[in-house]
Amino acid sequence: MLRAGAGPILSGVTASRRTLLLCLALCASRLLVLLARPLHEQGWLHLRVAGQMLDGQGLAFNPGEPWEPMWSSLAPLWSVLVAGVLSCGFDPRAGLVALQIGCELWVLWALGRMLARHPQAAFWAQAAWICLPQLARNGIGGSEASLALALALQAVTSRRTLLGGVWSGLAVWVRPELLLLGAVGRSRRFFLGWAVVLGLGAAACLSLGSPPPMEFALQPAHVFEVWKRCFVPHVLLLPLLPLVLWGLLLAWRAGGELSAWSQVGLGWIVLQSIFSHTLYSWHFSLPWAAWCVWLAHGLGGWRSIAERQQWRLLALGLASLAALAVWTRSTVHARVHEPLIEWARATSRLEPRARVLASDVGALGFGWQGTVLSSEGWLWPAARRLQEFNNMLREAEPEYVLLSLERDRWRALQSDPWVREHYQALRRFSPTGAAELEPTVDSLDPRHRADYLLLGARGLQR
Repeated sequence: MLRAGAGPILSGVTASRRTLLLCLALCASRLLVLLARPLHEQGWLHLRVAGQMLDGQGLAFNPGEPWEPMWSSLAPLWSVLVAGVLSCGFDPRAGLVALQIGCELWVLWALGRMLARHPQAAFWAQAAWICLPQLARNGIGGSEASLALALALQAVTSRRTLLGGVWSGLAVWVRPELLLLGAVGRSRRFFLGWAVVLGLGAAACLSLGSPPPMEFALQPAHVFEVWKRCFVPHVLLLPLLPLVLWGLLLAWRAGGELSAWSQVGLGWIVLQSIFSHTLYSWHFSLPWAAWCVWLAHGLGGWRSIAERQQWRLLALGLASLAALAVWTRSTVHARVHEPLIEWARATSRLEPRARVLASDVGALGFGWQGTVLSSEGWLWPAARRLQEFNNMLREAEPEYVLLSLERDRWRALQSDPWVREHYQALRRFSPTGAAELEPTVDSLDPRHRADYLLLGARGLQR
């Protein structure tokens, strides 16, 4: 990750030992967080899509429905890799996490390679990547973010070669926003590789169905939220903002790969700003990696710190991450995902033609063997036309509903006489262990808390 003889301050530890220590630190940080946090919904979604692929259904979420085939994954390359892991017989969750940690190690190596001429900045960027809690969380969530970031770093550091173009073309099939990598190419060979991989990927993906629509909408609140979260990953990191901005200026002026990487980071932020969509933490892995690089360059005054002290600071960062993981340990997997998956498997076996409507379809979809209607409009096109959750209920009349118990959602459902006449509450999946089926509106959080209420159509025999 750092070349031998990179500088007098880092010369006390051989390059191979330094690489090993950084890899061990990264694995430790990701496993610490894995003990405290569940998979992202995106991770469970990829497991369902990969399972359908292994069953010969292609990259479909609801095979056999009239609106299929359609793109069920905006990261088809990641879904294919997940299917490959599952085909080896690994436990789905363990295999997915192992695959993502492998990509995280690739990112760590690629950061060191990109910053090989700046060994001090390389160490601080890698240390920040290892210890930043948000990045550690994304690193075991099961999303495609790690692979997208690794491919983007490879494309930037190989931007004059044919292989760089291949990396950039592959990256588009992990995150479509990475089409912007085409702007960093610096040779005809790069653009040849980029165009060939992009064209072959487009032919393959379009054969799987139509892509989901992208809504262009400049909403001030959305734009502010994107820029705020990219430059201040957490409110406690606000004091570091001047260093990050100074590092951005230095990286931009440095030219070469540093300038190209800064362009990619800023371009990603702009694209996330102009397309209105729900923001999830895995959307920010790339700008947060850019944040780590900018912070590292802004820490130029720390060059006098001896190598031993640097490793002690890294150890302190890991200890802080461990304490945070213990302090914020989530009960979502044990109290929500596991019982929800168990219910979904049992019910869909007994009622193979039943459908369930939900906003969060990852863990539910992993267990449910039949049709899952997504109220977010990505996996079920009718939702974009109907817009309101109650309207979707009236038109589809699904046998089951998994409602995310946010204050406004519950208020709208509870106040609708038609819904109360046709559906009844059956069970609650809550990280707090709450079992109340008729919670008061004021007792609920306005934000998403992975707290779900299961409703069933009245008259169903159970």
